[in-house]
Amino acid sequence: GTDTLSITTAGALTYDDTNVSGCTATGTVALIDARYNLYAIEYTYAMASCGGTLTARNGVQFTGLATIDRTQSPNLMVFALHGTVQGDPVVLLLPYQAT
Repeated sequence: GTDTLSITTAGALTYDDTNVSGCTATGTVALIDARYNLYAIEYTYAMASCGGTLTARNGVQFTGLATIDRTQSPNLMVFALHGTVQGDPVVLLLPYQAT
């Protein structure tokens, strides 16, 4: 399965991995510094959307930074995020390739 990440020009983020984990999430992306392609990001997993081993992420908010590597074609966006899942700190490093 393939997950889908969409970001509108207004910065609204939607994530959908219903084919594998069932997870969906919504959030925002905001430009911090265009010189470095640096963005602030936050998103929250929808309640009761994740299944299996990811069930604990339901309702959890992740925040952090993102950058876009425009030297690659297609562009590569990388997220570095943190959140707290069942009282434990969790760090995510997520690459997404533009389509």
